[in-house]
Amino acid sequence: MGNSKPPILAILAIDDSPDYLQALTLEGRRHRCKLLTAGSLEEAKELIEEYGIRNIDGVILDILCMRTRDQEVEDRSFLQAALDYFKGIAPDLPRVVVTGDADTFQLFNDIFGAETVMQKSGEQSRSLFETLRRAADKAPETRLRQAYADVFEVFDKGYLDYRIRAELLETLLHQDSSRATAIHDNLARIRRIIEAIYISLSKRSVKWIPVDLFTVDGEHLALRPVLRHLQEKRLLDGLTRDFAYCTYAVASDNGSHTPYENPDYPPTRYSVQACVNMLLDLLLWFGKLMDGHGQTQQQH
Repeated sequence: MGNSKPPILAILAIDDSPDYLQALTLEGRRHRCKLLTAGSLEEAKELIEEYGIRNIDGVILDILCMRTRDQEVEDRSFLQAALDYFKGIAPDLPRVVVTGDADTFQLFNDIFGAETVMQKSGEQSRSLFETLRRAADKAPETRLRQAYADVFEVFDKGYLDYRIRAELLETLLHQDSSRATAIHDNLARIRRIIEAIYISLSKRSVKWIPVDLFTVDGEHLALRPVLRHLQEKRLLDGLTRDFAYCTYAVASDNGSHTPYENPDYPPTRYSVQACVNMLLDLLLWFGKLMDGHGQTQQQH
């Protein structure tokens, strides 16, 4: 959909060698992989808590590493602890175990036969990221990012952060659910994504959205003044204007707010799907505006 390049993958690498992590980072860039690096399992868990497991596409584990940041000697129990941890929180997350020692490679390859074990140097090191990408390409999240590559450019360019990307992925993954709780959660996520769009526009230019237009409505921002302002500035027009008002109304009334009584016609999964498709168009509009290519932005 407008972008033939493979999606950028976020790879978490846990290794106690800063030099190796630096080399991995440089090699990863050649393969469109962004590395998050940790020197211990403890630090890796902190990164996962910060970024969210949905935003990590694969893991590289040193065979011998530290379990805690204050350790000074490699802990032989690290690998089993790390494998147990990742099997618990993300059993399908692609993993590669690496070692710089040929003898250790054979020993651990025999013990952990179900894991992909590769050497840090030589031919295997050159195919490390290709191995991770082949596995990651099978993941639903990667397929969604490939299918909606033009939309996900707003995250690759840093216009919206990784938390909002996780919200969008979660919504796309569960938009077909008919469960009432899933419908409510999807609409609530859409509401948060919409809010993030307008906050980012205001941060880019107060001429687009002055800060004082944002008012608080309970736990959320009231966005109708923002939408009216964008419409008056002709930044929102035509379909984009209609989509903006519709998604905001549906997501706010049925996702952010709990109605006082059950509505005669509650939202269904089709309501969610309709909002998702309008949201995707809004994200395209947002991306063009942030790029500076929008005709209306050039006029104002």
